[in-house]
Amino acid sequence: MIKRLTPFLAILVVLLAAVALGAASPRTAGAQPSANLFFDNMENGINGWTTSVEGCTTPSEWHQVEGDSKSPTHSWTNSPYTAAGTGECLNHLVSPSFATPLGDPSIFLSFWEHHFTEGGALCNPPTNTPPCDFGQVYISKNGGAFTLAHDPNTRFEGGAAGAAYVRNTFPLQGLFTPGDTLRIRFTFSSDALLAIPLGGWWIDDVSVDTEGPTAVTLTSFAASARQKSVHLSWRTASELGVLGFDVWRSTGAKAVKVNRALVPAKAAGRAGGAAYRLVDRNLRPGTAYTYRLQVVSRDGSRAWRAATKVRLTR
Repeated sequence: MIKRLTPFLAILVVLLAAVALGAASPRTAGAQPSANLFFDNMENGINGWTTSVEGCTTPSEWHQVEGDSKSPTHSWTNSPYTAAGTGECLNHLVSPSFATPLGDPSIFLSFWEHHFTEGGALCNPPTNTPPCDFGQVYISKNGGAFTLAHDPNTRFEGGAAGAAYVRNTFPLQGLFTPGDTLRIRFTFSSDALLAIPLGGWWIDDVSVDTEGPTAVTLTSFAASARQKSVHLSWRTASELGVLGFDVWRSTGAKAVKVNRALVPAKAAGRAGGAAYRLVDRNLRPGTAYTYRLQVVSRDGSRAWRAATKVRLTR
């Protein structure tokens, strides 16, 4: 009798083990595992990247450098850059192409960077339009024209010499159709007036994934005008790996951080989300403002998650 039950017991043990493993690694119904679509840590040479210029009197300044990187030893940079051109000089760094999956995946571009440019407080004059020297990121689908991959007010400018690398993440939804082939372009724009000695833009560890680096789920982000102030509120459903939030205000080309200190995440160490409120005071009546919410992760990465507009009445 025992011998007859042995095969049955063996199968039962296997089934119970499978159930136990499933319970230890739950998945959301209908969810797909994350997948990497593109990654380059700049350790394999040029590796399909190309460079080009527009409006410049000198060749492209993008090149690979050793010793100033996020990991392990190499990065791309245009340092030291020059004020090369009669107006706006554009230096492009373009990735090789990669395919996006079919379906409706949430795709995110992330990269590590630091910069030191004639921009922000260093801009001379500070009222230049467009700003003096800055970097932005673009996306091309199926070999077509490049479009901006983020809010136009997002510019990598100013900074400091020897600054630490910071991770930036941008959602790419709405910029392509699933199944398209994409390319990434890092564009550094400089004027013909002045360049910062030993300044430039450094890029490393570029990655495109079907899941972002944080598991924050934002359910709302709103702004309401009240005389000379704007009351901001947002709510999350989950905050896994989130350190806190920054809110940025812009009226055009220049963005200013509203909160002096990082707004700490309330639910980072537990299940569920939280509600937040912030007041931006001493504003100009009759002015339209754009507010953007930036999520700061525990690994140092930053990602834009929402934007809203509001106009103060006179």
